[in-house]
Amino acid sequence: MTKKISNYEERIVLFLDILGFKGLIKDSIEDAEKFQKIRTLIRVIRNVFNITQRTKERAITQFSDSLIVSFKITEKGEVAFLLAKTHELIKRLVLHEIVCRGGIAKGQLIHDHIFMFGQAFIDAYNLESKLAIFPRVIIVNESIITLGKKYYGYHPANNSIYEDKELKSFTSMDFDGYTFIDYFNSGTIWEMSAKDKFYIKKLRKLIVIQLQLNENKPYIKQKYEWMKDKFNERVKEIKTDKRIEIAGFKMGSDKSSKFYRELKPIE
Repeated sequence: MTKKISNYEERIVLFLDILGFKGLIKDSIEDAEKFQKIRTLIRVIRNVFNITQRTKERAITQFSDSLIVSFKITEKGEVAFLLAKTHELIKRLVLHEIVCRGGIAKGQLIHDHIFMFGQAFIDAYNLESKLAIFPRVIIVNESIITLGKKYYGYHPANNSIYEDKELKSFTSMDFDGYTFIDYFNSGTIWEMSAKDKFYIKKLRKLIVIQLQLNENKPYIKQKYEWMKDKFNERVKEIKTDKRIEIAGFKMGSDKSSKFYRELKPIE
């Protein structure tokens, strides 16, 4: 008779992997700058998720180029926290000319300071290694977003409607039906901040350089072709005048500044 295992918990888990890390490791043996870059990337990962500040229900494991974050599905505000921090981390890595890939799944898992195993991790790992394909973090099970709205608590308003808007602000539906953490979404009716403009420029530069470097490596090039398509779609949105009129006055940016004039799609 099979004994019932009762120690698993129903958890949501992120598995994230830095792309190109093996090459960095190889180069770092004789390249001090690459060695320092690895240390910087690991610090960025640990700082964004504040890895030392674990909650009672949230567990975080970081090793080499991988990050695993999980929490009980009933933990308030944790889904929005995960999406927000993953979104922030992806953009921070882009500033260091690095991209990543990952998956977010839910299911049975044990994850604490000693153990980490279960079907949920296998599912998240498979999402990253077999389905994500491009530099993106995907969520296949939409019930994860639903759970985020149900167990709200991340947005300061502490309201499920605002939590839902928060959740949606970090994600988009991709061409293949998968929801992904959208790190291209910088459009606004207002003038973009200097920080966002800098990010857009760095993102464009990263894509252009990688397309050139991998011209003869189709498997790698397709990843950056995906990024190019996403970037070009967003350029049109960023440059569009979305001002709204209130009492005869137009509110927002007319998108006519130097930044918008010089911002071009990638050929």
